[in-house]
Amino acid sequence: VSIPLAGFSQGIIPVMSYNYGHKRADRVKECFKITLAVMFSVNLVGMLFMILCPGLIGSTFTDDAGVVEIVRSYMPLFLLGMTIFGLQRTCQNTFVSLGQAKISLVMALLRKVFLLIPLIFILPNFFADKAFAVFLAEPVSDIIAAAVTTFMFFRFFRKLMKTGKTECETVIYSQVRDLSFARWIDNTVRVKGRTPDKNPMDHWFEITIVDGNVCLTEKGLPISEVGKVSLIYDDPIYSY
Repeated sequence: VSIPLAGFSQGIIPVMSYNYGHKRADRVKECFKITLAVMFSVNLVGMLFMILCPGLIGSTFTDDAGVVEIVRSYMPLFLLGMTIFGLQRTCQNTFVSLGQAKISLVMALLRKVFLLIPLIFILPNFFADKAFAVFLAEPVSDIIAAAVTTFMFFRFFRKLMKTGKTECETVIYSQVRDLSFARWIDNTVRVKGRTPDKNPMDHWFEITIVDGNVCLTEKGLPISEVGKVSLIYDDPIYSY
């Protein structure tokens, strides 16, 4: 179950990063929704199958009746928290896509290091069945980690998406003269300055990329081509 999900999640990272870098918050949100739907549903179906058929899964790998019985007894409990793991994995990979790899790493360590290991030693103090308590540590850590990761994700996600509305300054231009102000929002830009014939300009234009150049259009008609425009953002990473 985890192998195809890992491939899918790794494949979606550059798609999200590309659109985030181009300030397309709408596309980033759409990518997240698609990723969440696929990751959560596929993971849920796979986990439910193993929870409902633990004996079948165990017998696939061994003929030892004792081992199969242990699998049948503890696998449903062990995998209970994994039913929502698709949610955590989607949030972690989206963090990476948005340049927040450190947060993603902390969330990954939270599940297996900061929660699971201490719980393995703590929970047996509260249960007579020590083996049950050790296996219980896995779903408890999974559920807590998923809840914390989801909370952190939506807290930071809104802030990160606001970077799609950033003031900028065009420093290299050709046919748009005396450019004094530009504001970028998604795939549009407000240009304030003067046209080549000295007429004042203060309009919103759509932006398209044509052969590496930034083409400004209004009402579907090209009105000016700005050769290799360089936009300076609050974050110097985004320079076009």
